[in-house]
Amino acid sequence: MSTTTQTPNLAPIKIPDTTIGEAVSSGRRREALQRRASDREYFLQGVRTAMPMFVSDFLSVSVSVLLAFCVVQFFNFPDIHRLGFFLVQFLLTVLMVGASLGLYPGVGLHPACELRGSVFASIAVGVSSTAAAMVIGRDSSPYLPLSVISATLVMFSLFPLRIFIRWLCQDASWWGHPAVIVGPIVALPQLQRALRSSEFPGVRLVGQFAEQAPADSDKAQPCEYLGNFSDVSDFCKQNHVFWAFIPRQSLGEMSLECFSRKYDLHFRQIFAIDESTTLPNLWGSPVDLGGVVGVHLRERLLIPSQRATKRVFDLLLASLVSIALLPLLLAIAIAVKCTSKGPVIFGHRRIGLGGEYFKSLKFRTMVENADQVLETYLAAHPELREEWERDHKLKNDPRITCIGSFLRKSSLDELPQLLNVLRGEMSLVGPRPIVDAEIEKYGDAFDTYRRVRPGITGLWQISGRNNTTYPERVGFDRFYVRNWSPWYDLYILIRTIKTVAMREGAY
Repeated sequence: MSTTTQTPNLAPIKIPDTTIGEAVSSGRRREALQRRASDREYFLQGVRTAMPMFVSDFLSVSVSVLLAFCVVQFFNFPDIHRLGFFLVQFLLTVLMVGASLGLYPGVGLHPACELRGSVFASIAVGVSSTAAAMVIGRDSSPYLPLSVISATLVMFSLFPLRIFIRWLCQDASWWGHPAVIVGPIVALPQLQRALRSSEFPGVRLVGQFAEQAPADSDKAQPCEYLGNFSDVSDFCKQNHVFWAFIPRQSLGEMSLECFSRKYDLHFRQIFAIDESTTLPNLWGSPVDLGGVVGVHLRERLLIPSQRATKRVFDLLLASLVSIALLPLLLAIAIAVKCTSKGPVIFGHRRIGLGGEYFKSLKFRTMVENADQVLETYLAAHPELREEWERDHKLKNDPRITCIGSFLRKSSLDELPQLLNVLRGEMSLVGPRPIVDAEIEKYGDAFDTYRRVRPGITGLWQISGRNNTTYPERVGFDRFYVRNWSPWYDLYILIRTIKTVAMREGAY
């Protein structure tokens, strides 16, 4: 009897639909889709941020071309139809030059750098448009270049419009780029103040990541704690955050290059923060030193040619302003003489360039025996002596005359300092002139102060003035001296007009 061996019925082996290679490919596709979505959102953020600046420049160009039209009409030129050509040329030139200089979207662009870019764009418009006007209008419109030059000057004068429009947009949720801080930072209040002011426009600080949550005593800080370092990727991906501020000391053993590679999908803009506040950082730039990254720090006021440029600028502008304001100066002098006894001009000994003394001239705003009145007042109000010793100012100063109060709040009392500028004792823009009692408060910053002539106006005057603390004032002076440029002076002079008109921090 034979036996047969039966082969068991085996179930067919099922081969997975997705191979390992396909899984890898699928993961790459997801990563590519995420990156494209991320690129699209980053692009839209830039467009939304740049649009108000473009509108501002469009308005400036339109007003400029309208002025050119008025000039053409005044001289009765027959080629009015060609102004449309200049409108298009103005816009294209401003857009191309402005984009190359970072005016669009202008995020993180310091106002002094923005002013420089606007001037260069205006010059480019003037040169190109004047050349075009001389070519196409040489037969019938001999004064057409005049209209183009006038339009260019008007366009430059409308630069404050950019600042105003940005101020209108700064609190809007759709405008600007959200940013986070990765790591603890000592200079958090300064950074937050800079991001909320015009010093670093277009960035909205969302919060901060740190290894540990802040203690209860630190929770009063307005910067929101978002989590530890492991939460960075998920949060930034969900909230479309592409800007990060990284304190150098928070990286530990990780290099900045490794950090940027780790988060390159999320952060397109990374700022490595050095918490030193004394370096000349406004005009610094990175340089390559054979594969090693260096930073070029420029001490402009140590260069003789730059100091000569500042002096020439002071002489020219102070001469023009003195002539233009001569009737106002005479009117104030008469008012001071008629309302109180004493001389019209008062000279107070201050410390100037190189530590030398000079008489800072002002219209007299105090009574004749001011020192005696002050001592009597402080003796009767000892609680105010601390305020006087701290700030060398009193909000309710008994020495001030009736006309003197108006002159101080409007800053008109400082107009005689134009003579100090012409004599070489002061500058139009510089640190606030100090007295001997203030040297101790400046500390090691006094050496920086002595490098330059003190100014009629300065960074302190446009940054809060009497509403700031004395250490902040010293910091403003130090920053100005180490970051000076003609563009910074011009920006401060423009901002001074607003500060005087609004009486910001004046008493």
